Amino acid sequence: MHLKNKKVAILTDHGFEEVELTAPKEALEKSGASVHIISIHENVKGWDHDHWSAVVKADIILDKAKFSDYDALVIPGGVINPDRMRNNFAYVDFAQQFMESGKTVAEVELTAPKEALEKSGASVHIISIHENVKGWDHDHWSAVVKADIILDKAKFSDYDALVIPGGVINPDRMRNNFAYVDFAQQFMESGKTVAAICHGPQLLIETGMLSGREMTSYPSIKTDLQNAGAIWVDKEVAFDNGLITSRNPRDLPAFIRKLIEEISQGIHPTISAFTTPFVP
Repeated sequence: MHLKNKKVAILTDHGFEEVELTAPKEALEKSGASVHIISIHENVKGWDHDHWSAVVKADIILDKAKFSDYDALVIPGGVINPDRMRNNFAYVDFAQQFMESGKTVAEVELTAPKEALEKSGASVHIISIHENVKGWDHDHWSAVVKADIILDKAKFSDYDALVIPGGVINPDRMRNNFAYVDFAQQFMESGKTVAAICHGPQLLIETGMLSGREMTSYPSIKTDLQNAGAIWVDKEVAFDNGLITSRNPRDLPAFIRKLIEEISQGIHPTISAFTTPFVP
């Protein structure tokens, strides 16, 4: 009963794979959670491998549902259901609210540098537009960490370095928020150390200040960085005039060593080509 007082929403349309709705629902309820089936329809028809199956009644019609009432969202699959939902704004909007409620970072890419920096004597602040940020550990949600400072209250001049953890969701969401881009851009312009790992360099693309910089990253964003003018290399840590990048969590030891080394050296000289927005 460790999920007592927790509420879970199951979002679905016609054509959900029956067992992908019923099995999670039964397991969650057995653990003490309250589970609601939410749909734009009063009744939704299931799919069992290769034929239509049971009809289940929606507990709540989607336009009456409030994402804030729930602790988690489950989306069953099926060859029909997800495709129908992705083409309906109401479903997409409901799911998006869950995604926005706890922005994700790759947990180890935040915790490992933080611990190492603190052990070396640095004061480390987690900064976000949210009071709490949710981590991601390989393939599942993990710890929630509290932000030390809300971004609109943070001053770049108070810090000697910026670290940007990766994760498949976190950097992509930050690059679409001007406040994050502006904060990172101030560090890039100043010559202070900037360190980004895995997908983290995605945020730096939006600063327009990567032209001619040697960088590495998770391989899937290699082309994005090259299109922004960066010189992409495949090695555990790339360093270019105060800009440190690494590929993935396996590179963390080298990433952290270089991070501590460069912070101790202070401000790096800026070069005009590096502080001029890239124009493709």
